[in-house]
Amino acid sequence: MRLLLLLSVFGMAASLEIIPFDEKFKYGETKGDFLGPSEWGRRWPQCDGRRQSPINIRTRRAINRRYRPLIMTFDTWRGLVTGTLKNTRHYPMLEIDEGRGAKLRGGPLRGTYTLKQFHFHFGCANSRGSEHTRNGRRFSGELHLVFKKTTARGDEFAVVALWVQLQKYLSILCNNANLADSDETVRFSDGIFIRGLIPRRCNKRFSRRAILNCYYTYKGSLTTPICSENVTWLIVKPWLPATNNMMRKFRRLETPAGKNPPLMCDNFRPVQPLNGRTVFEVHRI
Repeated sequence: MRLLLLLSVFGMAASLEIIPFDEKFKYGETKGDFLGPSEWGRRWPQCDGRRQSPINIRTRRAINRRYRPLIMTFDTWRGLVTGTLKNTRHYPMLEIDEGRGAKLRGGPLRGTYTLKQFHFHFGCANSRGSEHTRNGRRFSGELHLVFKKTTARGDEFAVVALWVQLQKYLSILCNNANLADSDETVRFSDGIFIRGLIPRRCNKRFSRRAILNCYYTYKGSLTTPICSENVTWLIVKPWLPATNNMMRKFRRLETPAGKNPPLMCDNFRPVQPLNGRTVFEVHRI
């Protein structure tokens, strides 16, 4: 139910004007000044690097690893977050208010990271949409919780990724909220309990924190330009269910930078070569 509420919030982005971004990139083939993924490296050289994301996770080749507990600590009770909803032209995004988000530490991470935003990648059909694949399979979507740490060497990111898959039997649970009207952004002050987004069997829950204990992790990059290779990926193993109604709301979003203009859907980067990197698997129940 927490995911349904979050997706309902993201569905409001259909009524927002597009925020102008300087980065002229798109999904699909290059069109004019908007470069497609195969040509991103022409303008952003790191996009041709050797530690790029997303990747295909071959589960039988993932190496079991025991880390310290990966702990998400909430700024508020039960992880109630508030923020500003934006249509970034590439995906709907909820930018988190200062002091109303979460911190992430432990696991493969060094230091503490602060939650900055959520965003969502999704397909024009239910059989695709996720950026990371598992054994070659795409899911209907992929939710990214983006955490950031600033160091003397620059910014570093940790992204908690959650696969989303359509489940038709959940359609009756869909919250058919009316879409809000706004010029560019909309405030979302009621809040979302992010603790509830982590699947229960992968999450030891407390009132002010959650311990994530089943995920894949590897070193990679941002999946959009500038594709900087300063990201620790944490991909939660169980997928989250979504409804047809929710996915239809996303497919109403429009952008001039989509793979199938004017639609935003299919806003996922093709999988990138592993190039000798190791994917680790954590499973501690």
